[in-house]
Amino acid sequence: VLSLVQIPGGYIADKYGRKELIVKMTYILALSNLFYVFALNYWFPLIGMVIASLCLIYQPALMAIAADSSPPEVRGITFAAMDVIPRIPALASPIVTSLLIKRYGRMLGLRVSYTLILICYLVGAIIRHLYLRETLEKPLRIDINELKSVFKHSIRKLIEVWKILPKSVVFLAILWMISAAIEEPVFRRFASLYVCEFLGLSEVKWGIIGSFSTGVGLASALLLGKLTDVIGRKKSIILSYMIFIPTIIFLFLSKSFYLLLIIFSVLTISGFLYSIAWRTLEADLIPREKRGKVIGSINLLAYLASIPGSTITGLLYEFDPKMPFIACGVFGFLSLLITLFFIKEPTIKEV
Repeated sequence: VLSLVQIPGGYIADKYGRKELIVKMTYILALSNLFYVFALNYWFPLIGMVIASLCLIYQPALMAIAADSSPPEVRGITFAAMDVIPRIPALASPIVTSLLIKRYGRMLGLRVSYTLILICYLVGAIIRHLYLRETLEKPLRIDINELKSVFKHSIRKLIEVWKILPKSVVFLAILWMISAAIEEPVFRRFASLYVCEFLGLSEVKWGIIGSFSTGVGLASALLLGKLTDVIGRKKSIILSYMIFIPTIIFLFLSKSFYLLLIIFSVLTISGFLYSIAWRTLEADLIPREKRGKVIGSINLLAYLASIPGSTITGLLYEFDPKMPFIACGVFGFLSLLITLFFIKEPTIKEV
């Protein structure tokens, strides 16, 4: 469902504007948490997930409005700030949830937690309603009749747009697909298994590694954003891979808690640098009036690439726990070559 809404979401964002779509869908997204609060069986969260995925039709609009609102000369540090600031209060989330479960038990504690999530979403929706400003110059009024055939219109317009885009955007999309298909599932799903089961570290030590590396990433993100603005986007992506590839090799050689603490912190810094530079270069390359459609289509390609990713990396892990990480290194090197030879940074950045 999340994949299917990306292309029409981008089309709506570029034709009818960003703000209205973001605000309305955020309110509905908030209310989808009611299915978790009052869940009686698994159908309730399933319905909540489907509604939430439909509401994320606003993702291309949100990414487009962020790109529209950031001046090219400080775009890197702007995206870095947008990554860092929302994640700071999230550092306390596991502790708060744990305390609620300890206080009220698992079922009631989780219902209270989802109630807090619902309230936070509603506050976020109100803030977006009051403070977001439309960045599309001449948005049209939403035509309900046209929305009935929005998927057909959006596909046709998307094909027209991709024909005139710089080739660098195509290769930028390939980088994101590789990341979604290989790197994302490996580190999101299998790093904990590798460290705890294969290397034999305790869950507590793995938790410390996770918290510490996230903190290091957040602390360095603004500097990484500034670096992206100073040395350029392409060089920053290249640097992120040059950090990432050798660090993966060190991961195979280490069984020490303290060395793993350093390794995962360095990998987190590399990931932050890549994400900031990639998103900044994307904004530099794509014209404002086409951002929604292009971002939506890149999101779609990444989501489709991620569908087989977990299964493939799971098969690799069963064959040998080191294999998914070896695959990350190989595809990281391939991505480095793509960046070096096929991606060009624009001399004039899109506003």
